[in-house]
Amino acid sequence: AFGKSNTLTPEMEQAMRQILAQKDAIAKLDTDLKSKESAIQDIVQDQDRLRENLKSLKGTPEEKSLAQRYTGELNDQETQLAALRKGHAALAATRKQAQQDLDSSIEHLTIDGVPM
Repeated sequence: AFGKSNTLTPEMEQAMRQILAQKDAIAKLDTDLKSKESAIQDIVQDQDRLRENLKSLKGTPEEKSLAQRYTGELNDQETQLAALRKGHAALAATRKQAQQDLDSSIEHLTIDGVPM
């Protein structure tokens, strides 16, 4: 036991490695979530810019052609946003489950049959 000899048994080491691997997986999910959130924010900001450009075109000779172009860009971005949001929701669900699994692993961790 750790308390008696101050060394990790192979079982204890394996349990600790599993917990560290779970924590690493959660950290990667957090990074992926932040990346998706950043991509969503970038698109939202670009859409704001396009909408402002559309407003400023009113009454100009370029209005029709640029309005079609900007509307096409907005449409493409809406498709991207939908995919990003769907991916974000799936990652969030995976992260939540991974956290629950980690919490359970820690809760059920035992050393020499003694719960921690």
